[in-house]
Amino acid sequence: MKNLTGWVVLCAGLWMAASVSAAGIYSWTDAGGVRHFSNTPPTEGIGEIKALTEMPHDAQSDLQRNAEDRQAMEILMKQNEAEAEAQRRQEALEAKRRMEQAQAPPPPPPMGKNENKTAAKRERLIEAGRRLNAPQSQNP
Repeated sequence: MKNLTGWVVLCAGLWMAASVSAAGIYSWTDAGGVRHFSNTPPTEGIGEIKALTEMPHDAQSDLQRNAEDRQAMEILMKQNEAEAEAQRRQEALEAKRRMEQAQAPPPPPPMGKNENKTAAKRERLIEAGRRLNAPQSQNP
């Protein structure tokens, strides 16, 4: 009889342990609009209660997901490095172009109508000054 009582107590303990480990996660929203999550059901007076089942941890899937995430991260890092290198090259070309522009002599300003007339007058005055300074030939 003692042996039977021990087995009953052991079975009851195992049954309770199994029910606790199989307990779900409960979700509900209280009167204040706050959403709650718990492994114990809420008290009375709560409207809708959702019982969620907890998914067991899958180590193989977790390792596979981590490997995929690592691979995706490496691809993103390579893309970022390539974009950064392209940006550095573009900036270097732009700096070289600006340097060449700074060292080149500025183009002469375009001449408008009045400037053309002034330049023509200047040429006529220079020519007249040459004629005055030129030795004059004597007539016989």
